[in-house]
Amino acid sequence: MYLYGVTAVLVEVPGESRPDIPTFTCRFGSEEKSPVCFAMPPLQYPDGKWYIKGATASSLDSAIPGDSAIGPWFRGRGVEDDPKLVAGMLRKLLPGFEPGEAHALPCMVSYTPSGNPYIDRIDERVGIAVGGNARGVMTSDEIGRMAADMMRGVAWSGPLGAELFKARFA
Repeated sequence: MYLYGVTAVLVEVPGESRPDIPTFTCRFGSEEKSPVCFAMPPLQYPDGKWYIKGATASSLDSAIPGDSAIGPWFRGRGVEDDPKLVAGMLRKLLPGFEPGEAHALPCMVSYTPSGNPYIDRIDERVGIAVGGNARGVMTSDEIGRMAADMMRGVAWSGPLGAELFKARFA
């Protein structure tokens, strides 16, 4: 599995008017190096404020070279420009929306060699659901449901076979 640091950004939604948006990913431009971002619908956080959670593809430049680099990444500030970039992208995508303060949250994405998440039992009492391949934020509800069903012994269902999600260890 390959790890990359990603800077999740919480953009405050000021006032009572919250944009009604789906979770989305977009690219600004047609070139391969064009900025990419994702955003999720506004959610109310424990501080009582509403935020849109988003990020850019800056993780592609933030490889985590080994276990000893994980702690420093999470204790850092992430990619410095990402809060400004995400707020600017939301401004462009949502006419009339004026973002509030943007906060950076260092996070991590993991990529599996197969490109599929690993949803598998390690033994009778231990299961894993890892490797979102930079799509985990948008697929985590379903991955969690699949993993919970697996651990409860519910038969695998759906058009994709369980073998696609088997964990592979080096």
